Amino acid sequence: ADDEAARFHRARKPLEALAHLEAASKIEGERPPGYAFEVLAAQGRAYRLLGRGGDARVALQRAQGMPEAALARLGPRLHVDLGHLFAEEGAFEDAETEIRKALDLDPEDPEARRALELTLRRVAWKSELAASAEARVDAVKAEADALRRRFQSREGEIEALRKELE
Repeated sequence: ADDEAARFHRARKPLEALAHLEAASKIEGERPPGYAFEVLAAQGRAYRLLGRGGDARVALQRAQGMPEAALARLGPRLHVDLGHLFAEEGAFEDAETEIRKALDLDPEDPEARRALELTLRRVAWKSELAASAEARVDAVKAEADALRRRFQSREGEIEALRKELE
């Protein structure tokens, strides 16, 4: 079942992958070890690709609690998908953590390596953006302070002129 779902994922057809997983779940018979994990992981990826983050999170977190999540053959994909999900939500630091978990399981996983590279760029971009915003806020505060001092100075001049007129 997972092989067919994986084929649909590679073809970028998440709806077909979900339909195949649903049909496969209705077939009677014994399941190989790890079947439930692979189904949840495939569902999580399909939901994520469809933009259904909540459903993806539920499936991926359920899979994360299974022993197969710690296997070098199966776990990296799960952590990469969780990382992509966090990144899509703008939680780049959490994304980096998940992707590093994938690389801990398989340091050569090409998808995890690409995802980490992209995520590190996003973390750097977010840091630069925050620093830039902070610098702009500081500049505006300094300008406001300078305007306040000028206003107080002019106010003093006006007061002095009033006293002269009296």
